[in-house]
Amino acid sequence: NEHLYEDVRTVVGKGTPDVFPVRMRLDKRLQQRINRLPARSRALIVTSNESSLAGDRALLHNCQRLFGRTRRLHAKALSEIPDLAALLKSRRYALVLFSPLAWEQTPTRIRRMPSVARVATEPDPPALEGVRIAAGVLF
Repeated sequence: NEHLYEDVRTVVGKGTPDVFPVRMRLDKRLQQRINRLPARSRALIVTSNESSLAGDRALLHNCQRLFGRTRRLHAKALSEIPDLAALLKSRRYALVLFSPLAWEQTPTRIRRMPSVARVATEPDPPALEGVRIAAGVLF
């Protein structure tokens, strides 16, 4: 599970055990898919109504860097979309990304549509190396 560093610190508190933040990045397959989108493409990130605002902001920020200035990225909560199937069939967006929580709440028939993808992340290797050093783990 992925959790925001601030949320974990709130639960754990200031004492032990030590908690180290690890920067996440979009996985390579999703990065490649986004990079193949033509200029001026529009994409949509769909988030869950149950996710935290801070988590949604972090996800949007992470994705926005890949889209750059040539493509437009929009965001909506799942509850703001009255007919998800109709939205996808309209081809208004070249790609519709679902946050992990929204993905779990989406019907399988929607998930199988070609313009749909789950936001998949992986730890950033340089960030992991920094955590390893900070934690004193030697190989």
